[in-house]
Amino acid sequence: MTTVTLEVPDELASKIISLGDQMPDLLARALETQKGRVRKTAGKTRQPVFMEIVDFLSSNPRLEQIAAFRLSPIAQERLDNLLEKNREGGLTVEEAKELDTYLELSDVMMLLKFSVK
Repeated sequence: MTTVTLEVPDELASKIISLGDQMPDLLARALETQKGRVRKTAGKTRQPVFMEIVDFLSSNPRLEQIAAFRLSPIAQERLDNLLEKNREGGLTVEEAKELDTYLELSDVMMLLKFSVK
């Protein structure tokens, strides 16, 4: 296991210390939850899949990495759920916008993949 050193306020430090061995699991769950949150950039709300792809592309991936890119399991599960709801005709306006974002980004990634092959 790796040791990580953080500077935190004293009050928070005492809470972290009291968690003991639970801290790694709690931190892992918090980070996993954060992945699914909508983020704001340049004043606009961005869907998690948008930020996932931006993060990937901004990491300066090699051509092989672009060709092999896949959505995270969480993003893929969300897409599958949206597609199922769309087939059933039960999407909300916000979900329809989210699905449109997935489809537009899918087109962009497909074009990138074709251009690197």
